[in-house]
Amino acid sequence: MIGRVRGAVEIAAAVDEVFAYLDDPENSLALVPQLVEVKNVERLPNGGHRIEFVTVGRRGTLCEWVSEHVERVPNDLVVVRARTEGVTTTATRRFEPTAVGTRLVGEVAYEIELPWPQRALVPVMLLQWRRPARKHLGALLATVKARVEGR
Repeated sequence: MIGRVRGAVEIAAAVDEVFAYLDDPENSLALVPQLVEVKNVERLPNGGHRIEFVTVGRRGTLCEWVSEHVERVPNDLVVVRARTEGVTTTATRRFEPTAVGTRLVGEVAYEIELPWPQRALVPVMLLQWRRPARKHLGALLATVKARVEGR
């Protein structure tokens, strides 16, 4: 079972500027408010990155993540898959040119993996994750807009 949230924002900047901002690992990591440590950043053959980092999770626990650009089409599409213990997220970013700049469309799919018999709790957990996931995506889109337009 997979949960999914979507959002979009209009940014008064060219597609290549918005793409370049999000393509820089320093900028993309700055958009993770609960970030504690970056352990490793490596360039991938597709031009994207593989990043190992630590965040503060629920109840203050530390979560080690591995994030990787699994698909990257410059100025058009980026798909990032991230994993931590029991959770996999797939974030899709689409960059659409508009008359005034760029429409950045974001979607985050999240999957919770639990062993049997706890697996029966997954539908409830997905519902519990929906509001924070929507809030986080909205904040991320607003922050990208503010930072790119403020350059």
